[in-house]
Amino acid sequence: MFDNVIELINYIENLKKLKKKTNLNHMQSLCDFFSNPEKDLKIIHVAGTNGKGSVSSYIENILRENGYNVGKFTSPYVLVFNERIAYNGVNISDQDLLKYGNYIISKFEEMEKLEIYKPSFFEFMTLLAFLYFSKQKDLDYAIIEVGIGGLLDVTNIIEKPVLTITTSISLDHQNVLGETIEEIARQKLGILKEGVPHIALFQEGLENIFYEEALKKNVPLFFVRKEDFKEIKVSLEVTEFEYLANSYKVKLLGYHQAYNAALAILATKTMEEKGLISLDKAKVQKSLEQTYWPGRLEIISENPLILVDGAHNIGGIESLVNFIKEVKGDKKVIVYFAVSSNKAKDQMILKLDEVADEIVFSEFHYQRSDQAINLIDYSHLKNKRIASFEEIELKKINNTDPNSLILFTGSLYYVSEVIKKLKA
Repeated sequence: MFDNVIELINYIENLKKLKKKTNLNHMQSLCDFFSNPEKDLKIIHVAGTNGKGSVSSYIENILRENGYNVGKFTSPYVLVFNERIAYNGVNISDQDLLKYGNYIISKFEEMEKLEIYKPSFFEFMTLLAFLYFSKQKDLDYAIIEVGIGGLLDVTNIIEKPVLTITTSISLDHQNVLGETIEEIARQKLGILKEGVPHIALFQEGLENIFYEEALKKNVPLFFVRKEDFKEIKVSLEVTEFEYLANSYKVKLLGYHQAYNAALAILATKTMEEKGLISLDKAKVQKSLEQTYWPGRLEIISENPLILVDGAHNIGGIESLVNFIKEVKGDKKVIVYFAVSSNKAKDQMILKLDEVADEIVFSEFHYQRSDQAINLIDYSHLKNKRIASFEEIELKKINNTDPNSLILFTGSLYYVSEVIKKLKA
């Protein structure tokens, strides 16, 4: 049992991590032991490779602005651990994290007698979120974000969500989900439930997989399609678009944020058509414009111009590069890049070469971080170098060309450390 939240967080983070699963029996046993808190919740279940956090935040804000109380479970965190679990936009308090964390730990001995072994890190956090949300008396909806994949993700013990969503799908976590985008798509679509509407981003080449999986479970399927947009304008200030004949503005940057926002619009519209909620158009527009999600194409300094983006797979890097091409103008683009060792770093770096005038390879303080020396040769740029994380200081960056656009990317872990260091 813990009296200090830092000690509790260290304990949770040292629980065993990801391993391949063939079923969800253990997570089901954990939830059964704790009287299935997830069954008390009206859940919106969100899967996808990129954009889960943004879509979840858009939906959270739309619902809250229209008078509903909303819980949100997401990962990973960027600034503080407590970000993983929030109620009405407020992170779980240290006191409640201790309360529910200690409650779960207090049951370990009893669980062991029933041959239910300790939860993994993500099982623990998912269970804690379920317990916390189930005790919020006025909660209307809980948005639950998948950790990895869908079919065998521990969140998939949810039996009857009100809605399921898949965001953009691309290659990532192939060692767990499969080597092809088609295999990965089927894993993501493992969250589909009998008769429950599903909202998805239409992606060329994957549509037949969506139709097949939806047909198996009698799932009404609703796509966000690019032809439903009249216009998308991106800048360093705002993203503006027209979707289904309505105009919207969001402060999250990039073309992909128009698609993410549209997924939230279509999801909540579907809920309204089912009679689950009532929406006001002006409030939907206002809530989207106010949505903030840290570490996603975020400007953390205007002079010098510094952006951070947690893109950590080829799909995310492609969206980032498309945005930089649109806004760079005559600016010198300096990219600082660090990445986890299990990522498709060669493809990511070659893509970044398309917009970078200089690329600086670095590392972050986490065991998965690749060494900068392993990265530098993947770049074809002449202007490339290595910098330790300790060398990244605002006063040094201030001495760069004033017409520069400085970008930190490659990992949310890296972005988290950069934000904390440069804002300190």
